[in-house]
Amino acid sequence: ATALAPWIELASTCEFEQLAELLKSLDIQVTKWRLDATEKAMRGQSLDMRTAIIEKVNQWFSLNVEPLICELRQSSVRPEVLQESMRLKKIAKYDRAVIVGRAASERLAARAQLEF
Repeated sequence: ATALAPWIELASTCEFEQLAELLKSLDIQVTKWRLDATEKAMRGQSLDMRTAIIEKVNQWFSLNVEPLICELRQSSVRPEVLQESMRLKKIAKYDRAVIVGRAASERLAARAQLEF
């Protein structure tokens, strides 16, 4: 069994067969990427195999799974619920930006006090 097995099973159980099939194909692809990364490392072309594989998985996920999830969300969620969800996401993103900005300002102020 692989690390993706529980996710493949969950997708199947929830009747998201397209997603389950995509995850199965990712599982096969990761094996190929591992072999390729290992060969490159043995030839001295790449030392960081884990990063190379993670980058490929992220790219593959963005190109294959994210569009499917967006499509499923559009067809599975009532429009008003989807709209409210998007509104709340925007608020949360704004709140995070404010918090991060405030923390950065406080660090700068503290650093300025130390310099005096």
